[in-house]
Amino acid sequence: MPLFPDFEVLDRPPMSRVVFSRQSDHWSTPAALRADLDRREWIAKGIRELDEGNASIVVYLVPSRTDTAWFHDLVLPRVAEIRFCRGRLRFNGANTAPFPSMLLVFRGKQ
Repeated sequence: MPLFPDFEVLDRPPMSRVVFSRQSDHWSTPAALRADLDRREWIAKGIRELDEGNASIVVYLVPSRTDTAWFHDLVLPRVAEIRFCRGRLRFNGANTAPFPSMLLVFRGKQ
């Protein structure tokens, strides 16, 4: 069964042409994380964009840190789905990640 059955599976994910990093930037196209925002700020920004109607769905791939304040304060109250990745991720043949990962799916108000 596909991880997200409602979404089209692509051979290669589309690359975002626009990368937002400042809190004042609005999302109008797919956005990618920049290093100048920490995880808490980035998740809070995604929730704000959903609340303002600038996005209908926001998905994060993050370390599975369910014991942290950002997880309990930001994720648990609003997340629509949490998908835990089995095993450790590996990108482009590199070593595996030193932590488990999870996908967080937030949906706008319908």
